[in-house]
Amino acid sequence: GGVNMSGGGGGGGAGAGAAGAGGGSAGSGSDDGRAVGGWREAAGDESDDPRAAAAAAFAWLIAPLDPDDFFRDYFEKRPLLIKRSERRDYFEGLLSKADVEAIAAGKGGGGDDGAAAGGLVYGEQVDVTRYTDGVRTTLNGEGAADPADLWRHYGEGCSLRLLRPQEQQDSLHELMSLLEEHWGSFAGCNAYLTPAGTQGFAPHYDDIEAFVLQTEGAKQWAVYEPRHAGEVLPRFSSPNFTQEEIGEPLLTTVLEPGDLLYFPRGFIHQAKSVDDTHSLHLTISTGLHSTWYDLLAHELPHVLKQAAATDPDF
Repeated sequence: GGVNMSGGGGGGGAGAGAAGAGGGSAGSGSDDGRAVGGWREAAGDESDDPRAAAAAAFAWLIAPLDPDDFFRDYFEKRPLLIKRSERRDYFEGLLSKADVEAIAAGKGGGGDDGAAAGGLVYGEQVDVTRYTDGVRTTLNGEGAADPADLWRHYGEGCSLRLLRPQEQQDSLHELMSLLEEHWGSFAGCNAYLTPAGTQGFAPHYDDIEAFVLQTEGAKQWAVYEPRHAGEVLPRFSSPNFTQEEIGEPLLTTVLEPGDLLYFPRGFIHQAKSVDDTHSLHLTISTGLHSTWYDLLAHELPHVLKQAAATDPDF
């Protein structure tokens, strides 16, 4: 069964954990120093030790859950939902719709931090997608994305997916650098801006460990267990599924600003913005092709080649 730290959470099924931060509970920011002042303040307390600063940033990300508990009970095992009903500003400063508009216009989107200028390129930095009547469609153009075209598509109900937004948003780049240091492996990031009452993607599972950070608006999520053993911790993402192929969800919830949802690779998921507001969330990821198989597949050919070159009996 699930664990609920606050009596909140909402919609978690058996096997899904929920940690709430509302009602003055442990994650409200009033009695958990990791959640006060944002990730910069948490990491800044350890500024003389890069590894400690990185660990503090990750602890801030999943507060009030202890990182040791996360890696023991959730990582690569089951979803985790953290609600922060009294900390809707928890992810403030990472990425906003206004930042997305500025990035698309080539003006950067760093707010007080500033950001790299440059606009967006279809397929490399931005995708235009929609999911209607059970069909996922990509509506990318060619080359540089005209901001007017992006917002026309958005106004017609399409989602905008920004690939690697940390390249154009300094505050997000700083956080990603710390998380990559902590995890000791590549950390990825996409941003998803979805108009009210729409869905941009079909049900599917990914090949990464996903941390979903809701920064604006609200989105209804459904997460499903792997359908069989062959889909547990897969090395590659799935094709799109139909609704009939995925069964009943393990967890359903509405993410609002400050909330976090984690799920391991292989867990099918889909999300739709609520009817009365847009949604903007970040998906921060790790674990891409970082298994023992991947390590050995990379290293063994070099070892064999060296052995054959230096040992006549090999």
